[in-house]
Amino acid sequence: MYIIGSDKPYFDDEIIVPATITEDIFHYAVHEGLAYQTSHHVDVANGATMSISFKTPNTDMQLHTLVSFWSEGEAIFKIREAPTMDTDGTIHPANNRWRAGTPNTTTVLDNSTGSWVAGNCTIDATVLAGGNIINGGGEGEQIGVGKFSGGSVDAAHEWVLESDTEYCFEFLNGTVLANEMSIGLSWFEVPNAQ
Repeated sequence: MYIIGSDKPYFDDEIIVPATITEDIFHYAVHEGLAYQTSHHVDVANGATMSISFKTPNTDMQLHTLVSFWSEGEAIFKIREAPTMDTDGTIHPANNRWRAGTPNTTTVLDNSTGSWVAGNCTIDATVLAGGNIINGGGEGEQIGVGKFSGGSVDAAHEWVLESDTEYCFEFLNGTVLANEMSIGLSWFEVPNAQ
């Protein structure tokens, strides 16, 4: 049995468990084939950055995004809105989290080849102009030795991104040594959002 307008099978949870079932919106989006994920993990030289960047589509599609990040030493994480990015980055996959059948492709646009193409992100492109830092002055400045992590998998910490806008999720190594660092992005795409 299928819900009208969906290609996903319908299952009545109450047949299996006689209780009302609630689920997080990100969990729901995975099952509807609307949820995507990408991550980047690398050793970053002292004073250098790592990043994931993309452009949102020029449509009424809304991207609801959660961010997580981790570093083995002091670091600063920034979300840049409307920066100007160089084309020197590397194409990086964004995977649909619904893996059954033929998963939908993300609508985010990658610019690693010098032209905007939907379906992937870019890693480690150079920021040519900074844009606006939308998470305050950046998160996670830590003085001293020790691991640092931040972001959240809690939907209360999501960012709903503007359409037709470039975003860069950037992590700066604040130590004097190489620093193992990672960024993870999870998002779902809501078509025809109002």
